Amino acid sequence: MPRIFDNMQKNLLPELRNTLDGAIRADFCVGYVNLRGWRSIEDKIEQFAGTEDARCRLLVGMQALPKDELQSLLSLSNEEDRISLNEVSKIKRRYVEEFRSQLTYGAPNNQDEAALRRLSAQLKAGKVTVKLFARHTLHAKLYLVYVPEKTPRIAFLGSSNLTLSGLSKQGELNIDVNDHVATETLETWFEDKWTDKFCVDISQELAEIIDESWAKEELTPPYHIYLKMVYHLSQEARAGINEYLLPKEFKLFDFQAAAVKIAARHVNRRGGVIIADVRSLKAFDFSQEPDDWRDLMRLFMVRRTRSFIKNNYAEPKGDPTARKYLEFPDGTRSYFPNRIPKTAKFSISSDKEDLYSLLYSDRVVDVINALNLPRYGLGNFAIDKPVKSPTEAEQKILDSLSRAGKRLMGFCRTNLFKRLESSGIAFLQSIDRHILRNYIFLHAIDNDLDIPIGTQDAALLDPKNVDEDSDSLVSTDSDVETEGDSDDVEGNAEGSYEKRAKFVYELYAKKYKKRFKWIRSNLFKKDLKDALLSDAQALIQVISLCPEWQASKDRKLETLVKLLTVDHIDRKVLIFTQFADTANYLGEQLTKFGIDKLATVTGSTENPTELAYRFSPKSNKRLGVVVNELRVLVATDVLSEGQNLQDCDIIVNYDLPWAIIRLIQRAGRIDRIGQDSERILCYSFLPADGVEDLIKLRSRLRQRLEENAEVVGTDESFCKLPQPAYARMGLSIALR
Repeated sequence: MPRIFDNMQKNLLPELRNTLDGAIRADFCVGYVNLRGWRSIEDKIEQFAGTEDARCRLLVGMQALPKDELQSLLSLSNEEDRISLNEVSKIKRRYVEEFRSQLTYGAPNNQDEAALRRLSAQLKAGKVTVKLFARHTLHAKLYLVYVPEKTPRIAFLGSSNLTLSGLSKQGELNIDVNDHVATETLETWFEDKWTDKFCVDISQELAEIIDESWAKEELTPPYHIYLKMVYHLSQEARAGINEYLLPKEFKLFDFQAAAVKIAARHVNRRGGVIIADVRSLKAFDFSQEPDDWRDLMRLFMVRRTRSFIKNNYAEPKGDPTARKYLEFPDGTRSYFPNRIPKTAKFSISSDKEDLYSLLYSDRVVDVINALNLPRYGLGNFAIDKPVKSPTEAEQKILDSLSRAGKRLMGFCRTNLFKRLESSGIAFLQSIDRHILRNYIFLHAIDNDLDIPIGTQDAALLDPKNVDEDSDSLVSTDSDVETEGDSDDVEGNAEGSYEKRAKFVYELYAKKYKKRFKWIRSNLFKKDLKDALLSDAQALIQVISLCPEWQASKDRKLETLVKLLTVDHIDRKVLIFTQFADTANYLGEQLTKFGIDKLATVTGSTENPTELAYRFSPKSNKRLGVVVNELRVLVATDVLSEGQNLQDCDIIVNYDLPWAIIRLIQRAGRIDRIGQDSERILCYSFLPADGVEDLIKLRSRLRQRLEENAEVVGTDESFCKLPQPAYARMGLSIALR
């Protein structure tokens, strides 16, 4: 009586392995075979001699989807009679490729590698022969084992494919067959299929696939793996360049033409393409899912870095020592300059006359670190159960405050240190505004008035002020330009903060009411008043350390003046700063030091482009048109994009911005097609050690450079950091 093997009560695999012990050959017919299934029995096949009558013959039948089977069944034609050797050849290639794809499933491991190598050896030695039955679909599952010492043949017949799941895991239905007549009939059936003219041998192809895969005996040199990866990764680019032609009227450099063709390929294949400069990475900066942005840019962005263009498209080719250039259609040449990073150093002494020494003191640091910053965490002071419940609009405001608090508090504290790193005047002005904003809240609380929630523009704090300080409740962009005039803090601090706050509050409530969201002050705990007052009093003590900023004692400014009047007295210089307070201060003080032909550009400048033309008339085709040409241009990052300033070959980063994008854009203003100088100098004022320890700016920039390198490459120096504490940094800046 036959036994049942359903892999539930009784597994087929152990019985099949026991039967193979002592066998001289075996014939298997299955619909599907995979590596892990074969691995479970391959050691038993190793005992076969490898002759015609002592081997394992494996017959694999074709499989079809249910819908294809139904379509064939209902067809009026007889597909079986119409099969040709040409179709058999196609089926063979398709199956061989399917087996090749099997080798890419899952992570390679030592067991699979060893099993594949043994299978390849068995195929070559004749111990295993694999054929594909192509005449028609074949779902049969038969395991026929020849064991002369027991019975001539033992068969297992049922539903199990030669897979690990089919032999031992998933539910199946198989029986063993020991009857002499029955097994002889099964042997005849198998032989008929094995000798059919549409049954094709694929043993050699399978062995070759294994020998070409990761499991082959000979180790692949890493460089060959690299070349294979590059080949496949560049397939899209190669296809685009070869398949598309550009209209003759397109006058492009070769690298631009190639980029357009690749972009066309992306549009036609994926329905879109990213065409943008490095500013497109801004979304990557703010994304909560950076890996998604990396994948998006990898699939949709056409990249052309400065070094890529220089190494692959520039002339002369093949001479690494020659100066590289691009040639315009009219024969003129645009040479690539060498970018030289330099550090602008200034000292800070313990002398009480040193202004930075006063502000970098432990006392100032302790005050800022101890600030409560209640305006940036108002949600922490909301009363859980107020006497009068908040309105629907007020509740929405309270909910938004709770979500934003911690992030904004951290941003505010760090931004104060960042302004200190930029310039003492910017720091002191920001402190003064912070105190005034606290007193505006205190005025509302003391008089049971509604509190204004929103951007408290510095222009509203003081009608003479044009600052747009990022010290506001809704500002979370640490790269936002912060602007203001450079009036002395002493002037801003005259009179009582209470009187100034009262004036500004009334201005808010009347003239600028719609700019704010208003909420009752009695919805907050009394602790809010204490925290506001405590911070204000502490910051007033900070201002008292340096009530009036004296430019004559500014060591950082002194270093900049030396750069302009001694080191580069007759050269154009472009100076960047993140803060308009600093920009205006520099413009005013440099003029006092006798530096003429100078202008300042901030977000409040009416026509920045006009000043860009005056500073760089040649690159903007304004020679002979511009009057009062400029030698020195001080600018915030409002001028760091979209401008041609390559008449200049010296750039100064008076402070370092938070985002790597800004540094790329700054250097890109002068390192552009049309730059005539053989080299450009990139000066950077680095944060003093005391501030650096607090804001970790250099380490932050290094981290962002590494993240950015995954997208745009890393090969060009632009910022010289001290060694060995910080590694030399660099990145690619695309020419436009």
